[in-house]
Amino acid sequence: MLDSKIGSRKDEIEARLDSYRRLADVFHHVMSEQSLGALLERIADTLMDLLHYDTLIIYEADDIQQVLVPVLARDQYADEIMKDRAPYGRGITGHAVSNREPVLANQAHLDPRVQVIPGTPLDPESFMSIPLLTKGSLKGALNIYRQGEQVTFSPEEFEIAIRFGDAAALAIENANHRAELELAAQSDSLTGLYNHRHFHERLRAELHRASRSHDACALLVADIDDFKKVNDVFGHATGDAVLVGIADLLRTTVRASDVACRVGGEEFAVIMPSCDAGDALGLAARLARALQQMSFDPAGKITLSIGIAQGPDHAANPRELVGCADAAMMMAKARGRDRAVIFEEETGERPGEAHHGRDVRSIAHLKMLQSLAGKLNRLNDVKQIGGTIANELRTLIDYHSCRVYLTQGEELVPIAFRGEVLSSDADVENWKVKIGEGVTGRVAETGRPLLIPSALACEWAVQVPGTLEIEESLVAVPLNHGSRVIGAVIISKLGIEQFDEDDVRLLEVLAGHAAVALENARLYESQRQEAEHAKALLEFADTTSMAPSQYAVGNETVRVAARVLDSNQASLWLQDERDGAYACVAHGGYIGDPTAEPVVRERVPEADGDAFLLGHKGPFVITPQRTDRFFASPPGVISRTLAIGPLHGLKGWITVRHPRSDGRDFPQDRLRFLAGLSYQASTAMQKAILYRDQKESADIANSLLDVSRELATAQDIGEILGRTVEQSARILGSPRTTVWLPHPDTGELGAEAQVGYEGEELAQLLVTRFSEEAVRPLLSIAEPFQAGSAELQARLRLDVDLVHGHLAIAPLKLDGGKVGAIVVGAPALGDYEFSERKMKLLAGIAHQAQLAINNAGSYLNLERTFISTVEALANALEAKDEYTSTHARWITDMALEVGHELQLTSHNLKNLEMGALFHDIGKIGIPTDILCKEGPLTDEEWAVIRMHPELGEKILAPIEFLAEVRPIVRACHEHWDGRGYPDGRRGEDIPLEARIILVVDAFHAMTSDRPYRSRLSYDEACRRLVEASGTEFDPTVVDAMIHLMEKRPELTLVD
Repeated sequence: MLDSKIGSRKDEIEARLDSYRRLADVFHHVMSEQSLGALLERIADTLMDLLHYDTLIIYEADDIQQVLVPVLARDQYADEIMKDRAPYGRGITGHAVSNREPVLANQAHLDPRVQVIPGTPLDPESFMSIPLLTKGSLKGALNIYRQGEQVTFSPEEFEIAIRFGDAAALAIENANHRAELELAAQSDSLTGLYNHRHFHERLRAELHRASRSHDACALLVADIDDFKKVNDVFGHATGDAVLVGIADLLRTTVRASDVACRVGGEEFAVIMPSCDAGDALGLAARLARALQQMSFDPAGKITLSIGIAQGPDHAANPRELVGCADAAMMMAKARGRDRAVIFEEETGERPGEAHHGRDVRSIAHLKMLQSLAGKLNRLNDVKQIGGTIANELRTLIDYHSCRVYLTQGEELVPIAFRGEVLSSDADVENWKVKIGEGVTGRVAETGRPLLIPSALACEWAVQVPGTLEIEESLVAVPLNHGSRVIGAVIISKLGIEQFDEDDVRLLEVLAGHAAVALENARLYESQRQEAEHAKALLEFADTTSMAPSQYAVGNETVRVAARVLDSNQASLWLQDERDGAYACVAHGGYIGDPTAEPVVRERVPEADGDAFLLGHKGPFVITPQRTDRFFASPPGVISRTLAIGPLHGLKGWITVRHPRSDGRDFPQDRLRFLAGLSYQASTAMQKAILYRDQKESADIANSLLDVSRELATAQDIGEILGRTVEQSARILGSPRTTVWLPHPDTGELGAEAQVGYEGEELAQLLVTRFSEEAVRPLLSIAEPFQAGSAELQARLRLDVDLVHGHLAIAPLKLDGGKVGAIVVGAPALGDYEFSERKMKLLAGIAHQAQLAINNAGSYLNLERTFISTVEALANALEAKDEYTSTHARWITDMALEVGHELQLTSHNLKNLEMGALFHDIGKIGIPTDILCKEGPLTDEEWAVIRMHPELGEKILAPIEFLAEVRPIVRACHEHWDGRGYPDGRRGEDIPLEARIILVVDAFHAMTSDRPYRSRLSYDEACRRLVEASGTEFDPTVVDAMIHLMEKRPELTLVD
């Protein structure tokens, strides 16, 4: 039993694996289909193999109308199904696509959501609805049905359908995309008609069908009469409007089965399946009548010359049939234009010509020309086309040499040469010809062919560089594409009068085919380059979006600009906000070129730059002569034609230098790309500048915050000034910085703090003083300014230069109407200027320093007042004890001397001074009879006396300013060995200030008369200090005090 179950499970797994293998094979076949119709049929066939359905419907999503449109139905009611539209959200299918979730509806006829398609019965059925999704986008739905009451789909089949739906959705999207691309490739961008490539493909197919079914196919070729005059007189915009009007007329006049095409320039063609020449003649008549009723303002009336050929009677080959229709069209022009002519092999007329003995439209020549046209149309490279023209032309006309040219701006550039004069095509590069110059240039200028019997006798002939002067005949014909001359073909043959009019006409016919092929190739190349340039612009946008600075944006801009315009030199110019002049901020290709490099070192005055850009919103080309009129070229510079791309939202431009010294123009398509680049570069540069400004503001804020922190923690005016010069020098990169303040008594300005001076220069700085009258005019302005040290030296009448170079000065507005300054030396000698950012930083530093100095001055005055008050309070003790009052002042002065000897900081010295003044303040609370008692104190009285440190701390407690002084006052009677009072603290746990006060207090007490004893001698007092060192007193403090008194005996004299 167990083996049976295992075997059944294996069979199930194997069947599922087989389904997945088949599904993988199916995916490959489905994805390989190219056309949408074939793909839908393939999907239907494949699903039948996989799932065996009774009905299948494939829908296409119409998101605009919010409905599903059937595109394939396999069912006996297919016609009714194809007419139906399934709205999103209605029915089971609508529910599936609205929720983007597949639905398995077994016994769907019982489902309340079911919607019956009009014209179909509601039979028992099960079905699956699979939304077709790609990249989150709804493409349609796949509905698979089985008929019957008990017929269902299994979960495995539902899973297979879902997986297949994913592949089908992707395949449908790919097929639709290919169809869109094919339509774009088959359509003429101006008129919307089919283009020449689709024309040839469709004509070949129709001729093949007609030959196979013994049917007919008519071809009508129409050429607009005098179209060149329309372009020349009224402009190309009017010419384009005429072409669009003719195209619209064709669309509304031809049958639905006819195929209307624009095959090139002003030439149109209509393929008429299952029609003969008579039907085409009728269409021509309808077109002529319609044109009689139309007017193409401002060009007026337009007529057509029409040629008609019938396949396969006139020709079974599409190229030959086109040649027949072309020949008939040329006959129509020869007979006066505005008419239709059916091709006849016996006729051979051309416009303005009679019959000739040797007709170039013979079927032999016609077939050769059509064969050549086919070769040319299969090529996309202009040089390959030029070479093919030269090679194949020899089979039609015997020549000695052949040159093929294309127009490029105001020049004709050779693309092919065949002959015996030169040995390689590389030499052809030297054969450029200006339009209007020589035989070739004249042909291009006039658009008319030239037959030259003798080149030596021709008045227009110009010797080609590198060739010999020989007797030869020439034929030169223009390559006309519509009304434009896009090039020329010139052939030569040794001897005089070697060519005749028939050769001219033959070459003209060839030139017509060549012009179409070359123009298509140039269009292809242009589109390819447009794609490359579009890619370059996208890459540029991606690169600059992540550019870390405006310099990176500038460098990328000039690189892409040079690439887009096929140049190797480009530059970017922006207005300098400081003086308004325009400067080059990025360049490429200039360094090392002495004829161009000096330009990027120049600065363009604001007025000249503004005049240069005036009236220009988009790119423009400026000749060397105009460039020299706007800007004076530096010595050695050779001006060239420039392409200029003005920036948007910024004052500046992109410059691209012409790659050739004799170049006069840039292609319009390249200028369009320069316009796009200018816009993107402007946006990127503005973002970079904004980021720079924001970062600069943040840096300034952070730097000033650092300065604020430094100054806020300074303890006194000296520390404030020291930190001011240190921070100014660090932030601004200055080697020398000073702060000048007025003397409190004389008012003269002197350097109160400095960095960077030493030796004799420092000595000179410290003795330099300026009167307030001399400096006040200089420091009366509000903002920092820049000046040269020589200028200040002369203005202030200094004997020495204290700075040696450029400097920045920030005035300080001090309390009481006084002035001061921060003076910052430049980090480099010469014509250095502080940047706007550094001047902003200096202004911020000056503001912070000004506040700190003024606050410190106010604080100093307050502190002096407070100290006077403290001394007065201490003097109040005089009423109780004369010793106590004088004792406080002497101890304060002596304690500060000891503190200096021990190198205490200014902050600790200030605390020491306050502690010494207040160390006996607690005695105010001691009874006078105890404090002034003559004789020894009792134990109880000593206990009261020992309370005075704690009383002193309590007296000072409400004063927040003395928070650091209170512990000193409390500890002034603590001993080094821990036997002092009131807390028994020992060693370095006792504040150093308190240890100093204890030693000084003891020395003063021993050398002063007391009510209970006489003073001790100096030597005895010192002996007792040394004796108690290490027990009662800090040894270090004792040593410092004794050393101080030995060094300065005057300090031992006590009051």
